Amino acid sequence: MNKALDLFKQMSVGFDDSWLPETRLVSSYPLYNIVKQDDNQFNIEIALAGWAKDDLEIYEENGKLTIAGNRTDEDKEEQQEFVHRGVARRKFTRVFNLAPDLEVDSADFSNGMLVINL
Repeated sequence: MNKALDLFKQMSVGFDDSWLPETRLVSSYPLYNIVKQDDNQFNIEIALAGWAKDDLEIYEENGKLTIAGNRTDEDKEEQQEFVHRGVARRKFTRVFNLAPDLEVDSADFSNGMLVINL
């Protein structure tokens, strides 16, 4: 499997990728969905359980949508002793290449899900 094709398919929204061979997407943190509403509308859904709105930064620049998470309550969590830790809260940056005709319309963060409308 060609890893370069996997990266293109995972990180691009709104491009005509029908010429790409079918690939298996590899999950990485944070988990996300890209939902095609129609030819010109997409939603990016990112699962962010345990995150606060103030911990997130979202910006669009030069055809790239960047979502970054940086916890502000790190000290409090480090003082806790976890018996099991299944909810990840590590720093992240996720970048999506946007087709030239796509722009960010809105973003909503509710119940641990960030939904970005393109």
